Amino acid sequence: MPGSRMATSETPTLADFGVPAPGVREPYPAWFAERDSMRNMFDFLMQQLDSRASRMPPDQALLTLHADYIGGWHANYRKWYFAVQLDLDDAVGAAQNPGLQRLRSTKRSKRGQSRSAQDKSLNTALDRWRQGMHNMTQYDRLRQIALYLLCWGEAVQVRFCPETLCFIFKCADDYYRSPECQNRDQPVPEDGRFIRRGKDHDRFIGYDDVNQLFWYPEGIARIVLTDKTRLVDVPPAHWVMKFDRIE
Repeated sequence: MPGSRMATSETPTLADFGVPAPGVREPYPAWFAERDSMRNMFDFLMQQLDSRASRMPPDQALLTLHADYIGGWHANYRKWYFAVQLDLDDAVGAAQNPGLQRLRSTKRSKRGQSRSAQDKSLNTALDRWRQGMHNMTQYDRLRQIALYLLCWGEAVQVRFCPETLCFIFKCADDYYRSPECQNRDQPVPEDGRFIRRGKDHDRFIGYDDVNQLFWYPEGIARIVLTDKTRLVDVPPAHWVMKFDRIE
């Protein structure tokens, strides 16, 4: 039956959802993803939704999938988000005082707040998170899952650094919702380069070494750009555009 996905067992194609034909510029966030990777992640997402939709209503299928990836109690992204205390940034307005306010608030809470006050603050943050997830539209849930999978599809070895991938997704999601991204009509130019020679094993940085940098707010605060500016001193919506300038 035309227009009905449930009437056939065949996995829908990109064309079924109005995706531009080859050669036509595609909207962000498809800019940073290779076309084959993007299609693989699309098929992977649709298969997960189809599987759940066979056992529950479609809206519930999307809701539970988003909970598993992003917003649920056991989602790795949610655990990371609170572990690095990004909830403080979102609560105090990080765009006006990025990074600094978070670190100062952390130090004050350790020195001056009672245990009950800290617990109350955490409970407030958790309630704010639950409310945000509850109020999120289905479009935004699907958009976040798609963006996360696009990041994962391009991650290669970074997949072994799950907290690092959470950080990259958070930066990409902040940028997506910023006016700079919404008003952009051209893809960001790529400026990659190949490394011709490898390094000795003792000069390699392991996955755990990289991942540990993103476990705590103090680790993220150590990320410095080539002009010696700390990344946390830049508005969060601009972080992803500064990745090529990280020392």
